[in-house]
Amino acid sequence: MVRYLANVGRVARATALPKVVLIGTKETNGLDLGSKILAQLKREHRPLDPLARRLLAHTIDELRPTADAPVSAHVYLPLGDDDGIVSCTVATLPTAISRHNAFARPHAIASVVKAHLADAGRTLVGGHMAGMKADMGGAAGLLGAFDAAVRSGNVRARPLHCVLCIAENAIGPNATRPDEVHTFYSGKTVEVNDTDAEGRLVLADGVAYAVQHLNPALLLDMATLTGAQGVATGSHMGALYTNTDDLEAMAVAAGKASGDLVHPVPYVPEFYRPEYKSHVADMKNYMSNPRNAGVSCGGQFLANHMADFVDGDGQWMHIDMASPVEHSDKRATGYGVGFVQSLLEQLHRKTL
Repeated sequence: MVRYLANVGRVARATALPKVVLIGTKETNGLDLGSKILAQLKREHRPLDPLARRLLAHTIDELRPTADAPVSAHVYLPLGDDDGIVSCTVATLPTAISRHNAFARPHAIASVVKAHLADAGRTLVGGHMAGMKADMGGAAGLLGAFDAAVRSGNVRARPLHCVLCIAENAIGPNATRPDEVHTFYSGKTVEVNDTDAEGRLVLADGVAYAVQHLNPALLLDMATLTGAQGVATGSHMGALYTNTDDLEAMAVAAGKASGDLVHPVPYVPEFYRPEYKSHVADMKNYMSNPRNAGVSCGGQFLANHMADFVDGDGQWMHIDMASPVEHSDKRATGYGVGFVQSLLEQLHRKTL
């Protein structure tokens, strides 16, 4: 993975952002394009809406030709009267879109998700590739939740950030190959022993970025991460992996209040870290024993990239919602929007 994200706060303070600016490349007048992107993002955030899905890829395609070289470029778009910015990181892959309603301050809440616009899973073409449009359901849910929070005023004085990690898992000349070792944004090295465990790769960069640059007191990530979630907590209830008892209780209560139910899975890091042991890197990306608490192990992979935050004073929860993202008829449920709203209400009534 490449280190592709800039310090958003520093850039935002340095400029009034009168128009779209490509950081690191030439400046381009893109106000009309930026307005169109913002309007669509606000209107189209339903998990399986084809227009919402294609907008992200189309935006990247439109912006990339303005860059001088095939490297990462940052695009900042004003958010009108909302006192914030939108930044789109344009890279070959992975790509991140980060929306902020305020600059990083103490007690911020950061949410991180991954959105795979396509997921081929592996070079072996199999039947499970069908239906992978739902693999961006976590990102759609949190983007919708972020939008709802800003529109409803459910942000209050606490800064709220939403970081979306956008990528495709597909076959191609630039694709990651099994057995490769990558250095991640956290500085950790990962040996890729399963190319179908790709969601955690982009999420790992996202949570590491959030911890390093957004100064969160609380970090939430939500993703369609594992098939094990459906076995552990079923088709209608997300799985919760968190490092604090208080967050666990609040998350369960938020699920009951919103109908987006969650149930805790064991949080015992010392049981799950050994699953990722590698002889050539800091860790592998998939567990050595697939039958050993797959949901907890999936969450622990992310925790490995922000150990100081998770083992220190930081509060973190990981929601795996691979099954609740869809109805039985394969239509989207919108899981996550109501859950986050209920959780924010509780957090506003409680000092972190």
